Amino acid sequence: MRPRPLGDESRGINDSESDRPSHSSPRENNVFEYQLHTIRQAEMLRRAEGERLARDARAARRAARRAALRHAPEGRVNSPEGRSGGGRIRFTRAA
Repeated sequence: MRPRPLGDESRGINDSESDRPSHSSPRENNVFEYQLHTIRQAEMLRRAEGERLARDARAARRAARRAALRHAPEGRVNSPEGRSGGGRIRFTRAA
């Protein structure tokens, strides 16, 4: 009786494994990459729309604040020089 060859000796296991692709087909990779691309694109569009909405809201608040100041019966209490670097310095310098 003859002994059965091992996997390396018979080349049966190695040949059957090498016939199967170790990764998915290029078409499947392209479909997966396209799906990832559309997901990223949708996320970027949502983020851009949110930033645009926030920018418009800030502009609307700023316009409303300016309109309210124009129609206010009294002027500003604090001077703009103290806020934007001009005029006196309100705080001492740190050591």
